[in-house]
Amino acid sequence: MSVSFLYPAFLFGLAAASLPILIHLLNRRRLKRIRFPAVRFILLSQKRISRSYRLRHWLLLALRTLAVICLALLLANPIFQSGAGLFAGSGPVSLVLILDNSLSMKWAGDGNGFKQAKDAARLLISALNDGDRAARQRNVSPQSAKRRPAQRT
Repeated sequence: MSVSFLYPAFLFGLAAASLPILIHLLNRRRLKRIRFPAVRFILLSQKRISRSYRLRHWLLLALRTLAVICLALLLANPIFQSGAGLFAGSGPVSLVLILDNSLSMKWAGDGNGFKQAKDAARLLISALNDGDRAARQRNVSPQSAKRRPAQRT
């Protein structure tokens, strides 16, 4: 499986994932330590609490970095391809084509929209492999559906 990106310029945003780490490293506080004998018990309880805070802080840093990475990858719009060709799946393909034979197909473009649709349908059907199935159905207008009973095939 190959991966390509629709907007690869956004991958430069992955460098922004280093920002939470840089902010973390720059905001480390270096405090002067002054020892008071009466504060020893408070310091012991503070060490126990600081372990859980430190773990929570590292998890938060990892989540922030992961969020920036995911944002950059989503903005790059990844496209996953699992093979070559139009029908690159592992199993047989079932294809249903519905051709619009209304007047709007003659009106669009240069007047031969229905012919272009038939050519595109032929191209799709020719791309099918052995074991694949295809069905073609014309779009039926409501007036002609009332005149003709439905046929089972």
